[in-house]
Amino acid sequence: MNRIYLKDENEDKLMSFGRKEKVRIGVIGIGSCVGASTIALLISSKLSEMGRGTAYAELGTPDRMRSLTYDKMAFGRRFSKSDFNDFYENLHKGSPVRRMKNMACGINWALITPNDVEKSISLTTENKLRLISNLFGEIVVVDMSFDEINLLSEMDYVVSVIDPMPSVLLNKQEALNCIYEKGLRDGNVIWVVNKFNSGVAKSQLNSFIKLKKYFKVPCLPIEEIYKMEYNCKLLSKSKGISKLTDDVVSEIITNMEIKEKHHK
Repeated sequence: MNRIYLKDENEDKLMSFGRKEKVRIGVIGIGSCVGASTIALLISSKLSEMGRGTAYAELGTPDRMRSLTYDKMAFGRRFSKSDFNDFYENLHKGSPVRRMKNMACGINWALITPNDVEKSISLTTENKLRLISNLFGEIVVVDMSFDEINLLSEMDYVVSVIDPMPSVLLNKQEALNCIYEKGLRDGNVIWVVNKFNSGVAKSQLNSFIKLKKYFKVPCLPIEEIYKMEYNCKLLSKSKGISKLTDDVVSEIITNMEIKEKHHK
């Protein structure tokens, strides 16, 4: 597909990544296709806008992926094939990844690539830990599938994403309870109800999920999602999407006590 990629000014600028210990934010969906990756991308974009050195790590099983962030963001056009660092392949081979970077939009990207899908490259738990521990970034946003639930203990914060559609929620009670218990135990779980809209019966939803506090991210206009992907842009670059999500994403980040970095 011959999409048009126009490079934004300063989009490859290396933010101030600092040398302090990393903050790891795990974003995990309660079920598939609930929009956890969308939330992870919005959080990453906002952190980068705040001047925080942000990295985005995608954890999952390549040959189970419905779509790739690599393709959504047109990384095949942003980088030549030889210039994009394939973290999965390097970790699979046992190669060091500490100095590897893929800088775009002020974010360091460690993504599953079409090559990883083609070769069915999956990472061991040890290699997943190597990735999130060694990835260059002050704050690492980890886009996780539920298969990586055993890695939640490695996260400083966990953003748990729910789709309020009853048919999605009804068979996810065990998963909800699992994350809920972690939140009670560790106090670091932030709940997000994604795709919120006027059709959601709030009383029924609240009765089922039994959460005292959660953030509502509204349904995003589908035409804006398509427009951004056709133009190889982050969702946050859409004025329509930004207007709907900026405030709530900022609140989510504030809830994690992460502040904007002011440069002298």
